[in-house]
This record gives sequence, structure tokens and C-alpha cells, in this order.
Amino acid sequence: MSSRNYTIETSLTLDYRKSAWGIERIVLDSISNHLPGDSKGTITSVRLKQEGEYVELKQADKSKPVEEIVFEDNGSGYDAGLLSVLFSPKVNYSFAVGQFGEGLKMIAAATMREKVAVEYRSRNWIARPFTKKEKIDGYDIERLCFDVTENGDMLEGSRTVFQNPSEQLVAEIFKLPENVLAFNESYDVLSLKDAFGDSRSNIIDLKKGATSLFVRGVRI
Repeated sequence: MSSRNYTIETSLTLDYRKSAWGIERIVLDSISNHLPGDSKGTITSVRLKQEGEYVELKQADKSKPVEEIVFEDNGSGYDAGLLSVLFSPKVNYSFAVGQFGEGLKMIAAATMREKVAVEYRSRNWIARPFTKKEKIDGYDIERLCFDVTENGDMLEGSRTVFQNPSEQLVAEIFKLPENVLAFNESYDVLSLKDAFGDSRSNIIDLKKGATSLFVRGVRI
């Protein structure tokens, strides 16, 4: 089957939520998209490519360079058209982290600012963000866009792929067990007290002498 290429233009610029989005948010919001509550799957994995081989996060060697990072799930996937609009089909998923349709776009904008190479993959397509320089009312802007290729392959679930990651990005990846409960096998729930009007908020003891507030399994 032949491939099809097209461009998606969004209404967002690289300045959107610039002050609130850096490397940490790139990692946490990216992995949130692959958690079962968001992906509607049962498996979330993080694989690092080291010395040409992919290894699971818990087996990765912190002393070795990382060539690529893959976040992956086995859920229902999503349509590339969602990259163009502020709409989310997850609004009725009670355990979903992202419910406003901003996440994929804000992650992409942040990766462009941080010079992180990222790809989104799902179903039969691959999307890579880029910017289009424009002048509107005398102002120079960089509009967030995506190059999309429909390659004919059918991927189960979805992937976020970071290529040639920086040391700072890799360091945040290794912090995932501290920040996302799905990757932590040793913690206690101390309180289910509703901190934000949401019963899915809880206070967690990470067994390292400190407690933290987690919402839907992600550290706040």
C-alpha cells in the first residue's frame, strides 16, 4: 500500500503556555497519554535504546548513553486529526489525566522549544512537529504544524518516540518511578482525602522519607 503525506496546521504558536512547559512536563504529560486511563489499554511501557538494543526502563543502565526513548501502550489509538483541534475524546474517561485536547499540542510545542526530536505514532500514521514562520499584524510568530505520513501499517495502540534525547530528558525519564505510580512497585497510600474535588487524588508515601500528592497516578 502506498503512503500518503499531508500537513496539519494548528492555531497554537510556540509561545503557548511557554512558561509552564519544560522537560519535566514533556515527560509527565507524554507518559500520561499512554496510561490505561487515557489509552484504554492494559499495558504501558517505557523502553530505552542503549547500544543498539531496546530495554525496559527498570533494566536500563543509567551509565550508558540513550539513543532513543519509546513510550508505548496497547490501547485503541487515536486519529491524527486530533492534532489539529482542541478537543479530547477522553472527556468522559473518569481516570484520564488529559481531558482538554491540549496535551499533544503543548508537548509538541515544548519539544520544539527544547530542541527535542519527537514523533507520535498510532494506527496507520506517524506525525512529526515543525513550525511555520508567519507575520500577523506585524508580529513574528511560529505556528505549530505536523508532517503526517500514513504508511499503511496498522499499529496497535500508540507510541511517543524521542530520538537522540538530551541528558536532561534522559534524567527525567529515570525519575518516572518517583513521579508515576505505574512505574513504582513500592509505595503506600496514606490518604484518599479529596484535595481537588476528585476522589482519584491521594497522598502517597514513596518510602523514601517523603510524601507527595498524586492525581490519577501522576505526581503533582
